[in-house]
Amino acid sequence: MHSATHLRSALFVDFDNIFIGFERQQAEAAELFSKNPDRWVRWLEQQVPTNYGGIEQENLTRRILARLCYINPRSFHEYRPHFIRSGFEVVDCPPLTSQGKTSADIHMVIDMLDALAHPTRFDEFIVFSGDADFTPVLLRLRKHDRRTVILAVGPTSPAYKASSDYLLDESLFLENGLGIGGTTDERKIKGEISKSTEEILTEIAHRLEELVEMTGRVEAVQLPGVYKKFSAFTKSDNWLGFNSLRNMTEAVVTTSRRLTLFDEDPWWVGIRKKEHDDSFKREISGLPTTEEIGLVVKEAIADSSSPVVLASVAQKIRKRFGDKILSSDWLGAGSFKGLIERLDLDDLRVSPVIPGFVFDPSRHEPPESTMAEGARQMLKTPAIARTVSSITDLPYITSSHYATVLREIANEVNENGYHLTQTSKAVRDRCAGKGIPVARSHIEFILKGIVFAGHRFGEEPEVPLILGEVLFRNALDLCGRGQLNLNQGEMEETKRWILGELERGV
Repeated sequence: MHSATHLRSALFVDFDNIFIGFERQQAEAAELFSKNPDRWVRWLEQQVPTNYGGIEQENLTRRILARLCYINPRSFHEYRPHFIRSGFEVVDCPPLTSQGKTSADIHMVIDMLDALAHPTRFDEFIVFSGDADFTPVLLRLRKHDRRTVILAVGPTSPAYKASSDYLLDESLFLENGLGIGGTTDERKIKGEISKSTEEILTEIAHRLEELVEMTGRVEAVQLPGVYKKFSAFTKSDNWLGFNSLRNMTEAVVTTSRRLTLFDEDPWWVGIRKKEHDDSFKREISGLPTTEEIGLVVKEAIADSSSPVVLASVAQKIRKRFGDKILSSDWLGAGSFKGLIERLDLDDLRVSPVIPGFVFDPSRHEPPESTMAEGARQMLKTPAIARTVSSITDLPYITSSHYATVLREIANEVNENGYHLTQTSKAVRDRCAGKGIPVARSHIEFILKGIVFAGHRFGEEPEVPLILGEVLFRNALDLCGRGQLNLNQGEMEETKRWILGELERGV
């Protein structure tokens, strides 16, 4: 399918579609996309993965051999030179109707089919467009064993996404391809932190180290419960003056040599990565075997009528075998939870619920968590919600989570304005601060849905209920595009799912 050294790619850019999509959400993104194609083309070639779609070959580089941009010269002529300068073949597609419809899509399809027969044999077709009309040509390319990558700005047909092999993440394109990122908050640096605040942060960091030692990681949504155990924190109404959960956690991490923040979705706190091997066995004599440790764990659980905290089990092991077990970094596992997961414990289970537990499911009730509560709430969700979510990609979250997300979107935009990348991160962290585990990708989908339904953030003070009503209209539109015809009762249930708690003022 490809050469031994590189992936031969052809890039097709529906300029009008991408520009207008970005302009609706973030004017800065539209300008950077249009005036500096070199930057995001380099990102495509050098940073976007090539080992997808069943291809596992390492060190396979991407070469974009054909670059074509389809543009309406009447509306966007000022951007034409930037693409010419970046080595694009620019195809002018002027309006053909009084409504401004151009022939860009048919030009792109013809050129893609021509490229399919090109002597170079392009391995990969990269399509920048959210127009679901390209679905048939993507399916045709798949039949010819060619890989496809798409970038779609805004809500996209699930069928269109399913027709491609790789969907470029819009947030990564904005942050890494265009260089838009950062945050609306000014981070406090360590030199600006008072001595008393630094002492509190250090105390919290020590507690986090203990928890990570036991559980392996602490998720963002679990952190508020940890922080609220400290009296100094509970007296604060603004995350110790750092304005957000994320800012405060970054400050906590800077006071520890062992902790680090892993910037994933959701983000979490853990021990700095290091290589674990068996070299400790040569340096520390008399270490117990995993079988001996397993027996101690089983004894601890057998004597208990309820789940046992990991720290308690760890203490029993240290008492039995001495602190050399700590010097070995828990036999090279990196954390006590990591070691526990390596043991043969028969039917015993480990729970990540803070502060971490070991339990016997035949005798003990599993420890509760916010995740478990969320699962119970999903049972109350209308049955039509799962169908709507599967057809439209609308986030399948609880009604209470929708209420929280919409409230925090309103709060964030009213306080800091709207920028897709910054707003989605900030709202995710605001939700985590309330113990609500909502992925950033879900928040972005909601933000885009509101924008593409015609709402303009920042023109008036944002009201959560109004945002929810706009999102509901967008959901109905997506259902129509996905050929999901809802009856009146199903529409009312869908509305209750998205707006129920806001309408009741819960």
